[in-house]
Amino acid sequence: MGTFIAALITERWMFPLYIWIRTDKKITFNVVPVLRHSFFILFPCLIISTLVHLFWKEGVGKHFFNVGIVIIYLIFLWKVITLELCNFIIEIFKKLKPKLTIK
Repeated sequence: MGTFIAALITERWMFPLYIWIRTDKKITFNVVPVLRHSFFILFPCLIISTLVHLFWKEGVGKHFFNVGIVIIYLIFLWKVITLELCNFIIEIFKKLKPKLTIK
């Protein structure tokens, strides 16, 4: 779990900083949407998931609750991403739909 959280944190601040330094401060990165996603969506879901893992001992109820956390995460994520990205994702699913049918 520590490695996972470290990877998330590194991806959130290290790569934008690295790009900024490597381009001699010519490319800037708007960190506000990334930080908003991290602090208000991702980290609360991770904390709830960790607490469920630590304190809920039943197998079936625990899995349903974790699926619920993933669904809530996806709903909140869908609300904060840009309209352009939403349309791009919808187009990808439209292209995949014929390939996913069972014959």
